Amino acid sequence: MGLHSYSETWCLDPSDPHSVVNALLQWSRETLASCRRPFGIDFFDLSLAIVDSGHRLRTLSARKLRPIALYAGDLADQIARHLEQALRNREPGGEVRISAELFSWGDAAHAALPQT
Repeated sequence: MGLHSYSETWCLDPSDPHSVVNALLQWSRETLASCRRPFGIDFFDLSLAIVDSGHRLRTLSARKLRPIALYAGDLADQIARHLEQALRNREPGGEVRISAELFSWGDAAHAALPQT
């Protein structure tokens, strides 16, 4: 985990991939709610890695998103599509994990501001 970055990992239930999408979106919302937003800087980057028994199946990177992307738009659909493709490529019986890394541009901007 880097400076101004937050990470989390979930085990994926192959029979219910949408539950992990919901958990990821909820974690992202809660994480962003605790981030600084100086001068309205609320952008964030989100990177995902989907792995099966240590083998990377899929990755997804989204840059300079606004928080509204966690509530509306096609981000949830993009994540779900990546999960579905990863599940098709996984080893039978292998455990699938999804790891997320969120970078807060607001936290980075706040840290760069002069301390008064």
